[in-house]
Order: sequence, then C-alpha cells, then structure tokens
Amino acid sequence: MKKGLILIISALMISVLAGCSATEVVDELVEDAAGINSVSEPAAAMPADSRQADPSIPQPEFESIISGSMNMAVGSSIEINGSAKSPDGGTITYQWYRNNVNSNGGGMAIPGATGASYTAKAEEPGSTFYYVVAANNHDNKCNMITSRTYEVVTYKDGEWKKDEFGTKYVNQDGTFPSELWLMINGSTYHFDSAGYITTGWLASGSNYYYFDENGKLLANGKTPDGFETDENGRLIGNGVPQLYPTTAEIAAQAKAAADAQGEAAALEVERQKAEAARNAAGTAAATPEPTPAPAEETVTAPAEEPAPEVQPEEEVQIVEEPVDEGGEGYAEEEYYTEENYTEYEEGGE
Repeated sequence: MKKGLILIISALMISVLAGCSATEVVDELVEDAAGINSVSEPAAAMPADSRQADPSIPQPEFESIISGSMNMAVGSSIEINGSAKSPDGGTITYQWYRNNVNSNGGGMAIPGATGASYTAKAEEPGSTFYYVVAANNHDNKCNMITSRTYEVVTYKDGEWKKDEFGTKYVNQDGTFPSELWLMINGSTYHFDSAGYITTGWLASGSNYYYFDENGKLLANGKTPDGFETDENGRLIGNGVPQLYPTTAEIAAQAKAAADAQGEAAALEVERQKAEAARNAAGTAAATPEPTPAPAEETVTAPAEEPAPEVQPEEEVQIVEEPVDEGGEGYAEEEYYTEENYTEYEEGGE
C-alpha cells in the first residue's frame, strides 16, 4: 500500500511537469504497483504539454552513452550528444537539464535546449552536470528515459607561458593544470605531471592520442608518422606508435642532472676545504714555532786596569876612551839610544 501511495504521489508530480493526464498516469502506476506493468526506468519530467505518460510505449534508446566529464577554461564550450532512437518508429523529443550536483534528477530545465545535442559553455569556475530526457512519442502519449550526467568542470582563464622545457597554461594566481585534459578555445590539450602540454603520442589506458607541435589534440587527422586518428583523437587500427619521454620526464631528468652536478660541485668544494685544512695542519707540524729568546742577562764588564806607564827610554851613554892617535886629540863623545846602540853592537861600529 505504501508503495502504491508513493507511486501515486510521484505520478501526480510528473503529470504536472509533463502535462500528461493525471488520471491516466495514476491508473497506470496503480496497475504497476499491483504488478501488472513494469517500468524499467522512472519517468522523467518533460516540458508541460498535453502528452500522457504511457509505460506500454517502448522507451527510446540512446545511440551513445552520455557520461564522463570535460575540463574547460572559461570561454570554452563543448557539444554533448544525447541523440536517441525509437524502437517502434515513434517521434523522439528532448529536454536538457543542468544540475549543480551529480544527479540526473532534480535539475533545472534549460530553456530552449530541446535538441538531440546541447552545447555547454564554460562560464563560471566550478562543476556543472548536464543530462537529457528523451521521449518516444505516439500521438499524445509518450514514454521517457533519462540519460546519465555529463560533468563540465570550468577552470579559470589563464595565459600561455613558455620556458626552456615547454609550455604551460598559467592562471593569474600562478597555479596551472597538471595531469589534466583541458579544452581551451575549442582545442583539447593534455598537461603532464609538471604542467607542460603534451606533444606527440600519449598512451592513456588502452588508447593512444596524438597532439600536434602546439599541443592540440589531432582529431580525424593523419599524424606525421603515418597513423590516423578518429574524431576523439584516438589512434585508428592496431598499430603501436613510437612514444617519447614527456616534457615532465625530460624536465625531471634535467633537474636530476643539475642536482647531481650541484651536489658534485658541493662535494668538490668540501674536498678542497678539507685538503686546504690538511695542508695547513701539515705546514704547522713541519715548521715548529720559534723558541722565545731567553731574557738577556746584565753582564758587568770588569774594570779596566790602568795601562802601565811607559817609561821613557833611557839614553845609554857610551864613553869611549880616547884613542891616542899620535898623541893628538881624542875621540868625540857620541850618544846613542838603545836601538841604535844595538845596531852599533851588531855593526861593530
């Protein structure tokens, strides 16, 4: 009974939104509560009109599954395809919804969004979830199905900045996307772990994607190495393209090399310091410190003895006896010093 009341209340709410006959909807759901009919999907809200919900009408079938998400910079847009087909030749109609939570119920109907696809625009940073309700119509009766949600994550508008390794998309606050797919101005890019755009082939899961020299995903094109990509930029066929190191890997290798070089330089500086210290210690050991000179002793010189007086040389007076030479006269006296006296003695005269 409780289940029946819940279904009746739900039917009344749907009938208000969808414009279907309340009496007929309630009758159908009461029968369903009794186990007579089975509805595989809960009926979704449709724009108010005169149609009546009829579970006996086959539900439409989506031709592609709406799911996943897309990251977009402010100003970008993406087309979400929700086309469906009728199993019994009915007419398919659509209504798109947006929601601020990941739910395909309780969203707000987007005015004028009644086509098989919808172009979502990135306007404000944050996440918005989109889904569509497709109806299979026969005259004034219909049955409906609701798609899964598709998330659009809007990122701040940034600017391209290039350095010695590659290109990044940098926000005004200095942050940048990394390990992320991002649509910017209609083109899809992939940013590696260091925030650089991917160029060349990217292996993601079991698929390969190709990005041109500017980092744009190549869709429905032919790559320089002869492969082809589909509308999503995926490799067509079973070939395995040549993969090259990502910019992040190259930058990491360069940083590691620079760090190693810096470490080696630092070690060399430390080695030189140690060697200089050893040399200084060796020099100090080989050259002993000079022994301080002992304090000078005061030496008193002995008093000088007075020089002996020099006695004047005495004159030696030699007196010769007068020689009588014939009786006349006599020898004159001569005076000699000690020196010439000696000479006199040696000379005999």
